[in-house]
Order: sequence, then structure tokens, then C-alpha cells
Amino acid sequence: QVDIDPSVHEKYFIIRQLDRKPPSDIGRQLVQGNVVTEMAGRSMGVSSAEISFTRLRNVEKTITNRSGGFSIQLATDTYRVQVRANGFESLDTQTVIGPSQSPLRFVLKRIEAKPNLFNLNLTVVEQGNALIAGIRTVANAKVLVEQDGKQVASGATSRIGQFSAQLKSGSYRAHVEKLGYAPATSNIAVLNSDVSEQIALKANSDATSDQSRKSKLSVRVLRRNSQPSNTIQRSGLPLAGAQVTIMSGAKQIGSGISDPFGIFAIPLTPGSYTIKVEMQGFVPSTRLLSINDRDSQVDVPLDSVVITSPGALLDSRLGPPSSSNNPSSGRPWLGVNPKTDVNYIVEYRLTPQTAWRVVTTKPSQREANLAIALAIERRQIPAIAEIRIRTEKK
Repeated sequence: QVDIDPSVHEKYFIIRQLDRKPPSDIGRQLVQGNVVTEMAGRSMGVSSAEISFTRLRNVEKTITNRSGGFSIQLATDTYRVQVRANGFESLDTQTVIGPSQSPLRFVLKRIEAKPNLFNLNLTVVEQGNALIAGIRTVANAKVLVEQDGKQVASGATSRIGQFSAQLKSGSYRAHVEKLGYAPATSNIAVLNSDVSEQIALKANSDATSDQSRKSKLSVRVLRRNSQPSNTIQRSGLPLAGAQVTIMSGAKQIGSGISDPFGIFAIPLTPGSYTIKVEMQGFVPSTRLLSINDRDSQVDVPLDSVVITSPGALLDSRLGPPSSSNNPSSGRPWLGVNPKTDVNYIVEYRLTPQTAWRVVTTKPSQREANLAIALAIERRQIPAIAEIRIRTEKK
């Protein structure tokens, strides 16, 4: 509300726009760092290095400047990081971006030049209106280099369409292919010096294959964290070595082991599938999923079971023995032989420094074991807790 003086003919108002980030940048932060290599005890920046940050099925990429520095907007989470640069060994690692992230630093090893070897540098571009629209490079194209019918080098082009290999002097044939393009072949001569060549791929709108009709399913196996303290822990940490099985009805379509980042990937045709994930020390998980013609990813968190007690056996499959007369013939059973003159008290604690908490008291070993299984299933006991059964005279 403003009072206007009758003697004043004009009044000006200054409106200041709030400094708000675009919706896509909410929850993200600027992460900076550099890519270097060690030479004679000194660190030197690596320019034009391609850095990929992978989270779920989203990939964020950036390229270093002349001094090896880079900056990128990232959300708080765990990322798979891949760094590639011509003349250096590729780096594949994992990093966690926290709320107040310090600068990142990646060190690349230089590929040592071997005697009588020369660099072959290929750039794969898209054939078409290059003179009008500018050259467009083709990333992730498959490159195969042969000499006298034998494969001597292979790989994929980088984000900027480059591929490098070290070769001896001689005549070679380079084959390049990528889905959606017609394959191309080029004869190359390496004559006692480095060679740079450009290979053009022609887009083929009619190119189809069995693989093109399939979509990729990525299953990421995580350890469930029931009490996350920040955004990083909320999604859980990746679990490597988990057994993943894909079923279509009663037929097994594929199976494998999750990688160091907890991921198992498989191409599938559109349809309904059952995903089974198992790992020793964790509760198995089964999930139904419908796949369409697009790539998809699903997270499967597993609950860990850590149960300790004097004389007890450790097993995530809680259940009674198959025979009361022969307990060893069934599944592993917690605790020692049951006693009739004591109560069995079920307790848990989150860390060795915290006090034990009583969950329930049962008159028999069997009922105490069943109470543990039921409490874990109902999440009355956190999955990361240590559990014990102690006895007390009635």
C-alpha cells in the first residue's frame, strides 16, 4: 500500500526478481574438479578429457578445459564415473557427491609409447549435409581394426567421435558400425608416423535388427538402509555379487551377477517378467515388472539379516528344523538346546555402543525364533540391527 502525494505526478517502483534456480537444478549443486596426470613428480592437467557421471539410467557428461579443470551440476547421490582421454588409460571408478562437495580429482595414467608403434587417430562423423550444418561426430560407434584378416585393435568412439590405437607400420582395414547407420570400411596405411583419418557413416532409417526391437533392463541391487541420515543413504548402497534371475512365466530368460555398482543389465523384448534377487546374508526379493520398448531401470533393495547369539548359527532363512528328533536335518536353527526352566528374551541394538532393547519375552526357544522372524518381516527390528536371545530363569 502506497500513499500518493497529490503534488507528485509520477511514482516509480523497483521490482527485484528472486534469484531462483530452474526447476531442473533444484536439489543440485555445482561440482568442480580436475583431471591430471603425473609426470616427473608433478601433476599436469589433462585437456579435452571426457567425464561421464552415471546415476540410475541418467548420464551427465562434461569435458575438461585446457588446464584439466571441469565443472558440472549434479544432485547428491552415488555416481559411477568414467574418464577417457586420448593417449591415456581409461578410468572407471565410483564417487559420492555430498551436500557440501569438495573438488574432485581424477588421475590418469599415460599410455607409454612403445618402440616402433605409431598412433592411429580416427574420427567418426555422420555423412550428410556436413558442409551446411557443420560436422557431426558419432559417439559410441564400434571400431574394429584388422591386418591380414586378424584383429589388432578394437573399441568404441568417445563422446566426440574419436578412437585411438597404437600400431606398427603397415596396411590396415578399419571397420566402423553403429545401430541406425550403414557400416563403413576404410583402408589405412601407417608409414612410420602418426596417422589421423576421418570415417563417415551414413544414417540408415531402414536399419532394423533383433537387438533394435529389444530394450535394456538394468536391475540395481541395493542394501536397504532403514534409518537414513542423509540423501546419500536414503537409496542404500550398491550390492555387488547378488544373483539376479529374470523369468517369463516358468521359463528363465537370463541370469547373472550384479557388478561393483550393483547393476545387472539384460536386453528384453516388451512383456511381463519376474525378477528374483538373492544374496547370502540377505532376504531374497521377488518383483513383477512390465517392459515396454524403452530402456528402463529398477532398484531392488535387500534387507540384511545379522543375528548373533552364543552357540547360534547364522542364517537368513529363519524356520524350524524339519524333524524335532533330528534338528540338524532341517534348516539352521538359532540358539542352543531349549530349556524348560528359563524364559527366552529377544533383544537388539543398532551399534555396539548402544544399549540392548527388549523386543519380547517367550517361554521357549522355538517361539523366540519365530518372534525374530516376524519382527524382521514387520520391520519392528531394523534390518541393520544386531539381534540376540538371552535366557533368564523363570
